[in-house]
Amino acid sequence: MAPLLEIRRLHLDLGGFALAEISLSLERGDYLVLLGPSGCGKTTLLKAVAGVYRTGAGQLFLEGEDVGGWPPQRRRVSYVSQTADLFPHLDVRGNIAFGLRYLGLRRTERRRRVERMAELLGIGSLLSRWPATLSGGEAKRVALARGLVLTPRVLLLDEPLAGVDPGARAAMFGVLRMIHEDLRTATIHVTHDRDEARAMGQRCAIMRSGRIEQVGSLDELIAAPLTPFVAEFIGGAAFAFAGGSDG
Repeated sequence: MAPLLEIRRLHLDLGGFALAEISLSLERGDYLVLLGPSGCGKTTLLKAVAGVYRTGAGQLFLEGEDVGGWPPQRRRVSYVSQTADLFPHLDVRGNIAFGLRYLGLRRTERRRRVERMAELLGIGSLLSRWPATLSGGEAKRVALARGLVLTPRVLLLDEPLAGVDPGARAAMFGVLRMIHEDLRTATIHVTHDRDEARAMGQRCAIMRSGRIEQVGSLDELIAAPLTPFVAEFIGGAAFAFAGGSDG
């Protein structure tokens, strides 16, 4: 059986920055953390998967279909941005329900889905609130609900804990783990925080300068880094490079 998501030697040139030779796969139920320093291309890769950016060379498959030329709305992929990007003119209920209007669902079914997702995320009491009145953590939960209510094939989380105050981070960790255990939606979670990667990831893909350096569990990356960059970024200078010399 083909992977749920398979990226084969993908290239994307944005002028001042490019993704090069990206190969990555995601199985059903996977939770992959995309880890790397700021500016390495993590968000760009998410947007390429979502269809925001049209890729150049290479292929991008979803459930065995090449979707590289498909527009975002055909891919059934939900992208949750770092800043939540809630619609200020819609209340929380309206924000969560926004994408459902394009699925041809009856009003009662849309309402049922919104209320179920709000309950699952612990934001049922916020449905009549406006985005400007929400905390950072509450806004992130609403954005997550808006993405998940569409039952996406893949959920793309861009720095989901950015802007969440320290007191709410532990709660958000719990929410993300609970949601994944409950729904088993295949997820790519972008971060530059190694502690966040350790808390969330089944597997980690390390990015640097538009390329994937290595993929594996965090323990595997620590024990056997393939490049000096991975050795330093994951474990610090105390970890020996296991991949041999650069030459």
